[in-house]
This record gives sequence, C-alpha cells and structure tokens, in this order.
Amino acid sequence: MASELNEIMEDLGSDEYELEIDVQLPRSVKDHQDRADVLRRAAQRKQAEAAAESRAAVQELLSMGLSQRQAGDVLGVSFQRVSQLAKSS
Repeated sequence: MASELNEIMEDLGSDEYELEIDVQLPRSVKDHQDRADVLRRAAQRKQAEAAAESRAAVQELLSMGLSQRQAGDVLGVSFQRVSQLAKSS
C-alpha cells in the first residue's frame, strides 16, 4: 500500500525508489518479549537439569542391580527410555 501511494503521489516507478519500513514496537511489547526470552532460557536450563537428574536416577537404579525394565517401572517410564537415559550418561 505504501509503495502504491508513493508511486501515485510522486509519479515514480517501483524501480525508481527504495521503500524502507521501520516498525517501532511499544516499550511494553519489547518488555514482554524480553521477559519471554528470559523465561525461555530458564526453561531450557531447567530442562537440562531435569534430564541430568533422570540420568542419575537411572544410573543409580541400574547400579543397584535393577533391570532396565524394572527401573522403568519404578520411574514410570518405558524400558526403552531407561535405555536411552543409560546410554546418554
């Protein structure tokens, strides 16, 4: 729309000018975006911590002599998930 208006008002072809649009967001929107970024990074850190704790739980149960299936039953996950966690330790 802005391009068409410029062409009509200035009698220019689309190849005779460069239109640059600079969007200025309200400070409150930027604040929300910044807070979302902080929370997203915190969530990623917490996810990594949770994964590390799950790996530690699996390792401890397996070192106690439980099978992967038994460890999965105790932890409420599949034995395949236990296998994945054991391998990623």
